[in-house]
Amino acid sequence: MNLFGYRSTLVLIAVLTIVNFVFSAFIDRQGFFLFYVAVGLAVGFGVWLQSKFFRYAGAIWVALLVGAVLWPILSLQKIVWNYGLIWFFLLGILSVLILYNLLLSKKFSSEFARERETQPEYKKIIWKVFVVVLVLAALIATLNDIYNLATS
Repeated sequence: MNLFGYRSTLVLIAVLTIVNFVFSAFIDRQGFFLFYVAVGLAVGFGVWLQSKFFRYAGAIWVALLVGAVLWPILSLQKIVWNYGLIWFFLLGILSVLILYNLLLSKKFSSEFARERETQPEYKKIIWKVFVVVLVLAALIATLNDIYNLATS
């Protein structure tokens, strides 16, 4: 398996999402990292649909993850291995690989362009439904906020 191709990038995004899910399910008590899982699923789904928006939005998201991982690791005086640090290292390694693939890999770019050109009709339909669902979800959330603001 080529580590820098389109399919391997999808696999890396899936592994990153699974790692975040496992961390949030077994280590994180507040459930904050489920947000990382949701974003990972959205980015993976968007890249699978060959969306340029999700390709670059995913790259920005992963770049933020790399920064969020590097800052605490580089500021450590002494490394004490625990589950959180192992998660940070896995997150950092996977994020750097995904970021490289999404932005710099020529193999990924050529495969992504080829997949976009030969995109099946069902992916186009799924993309349109996905956009409508996102817009409806944003509209419902906005109306809910307006209602809660008006009643409080």
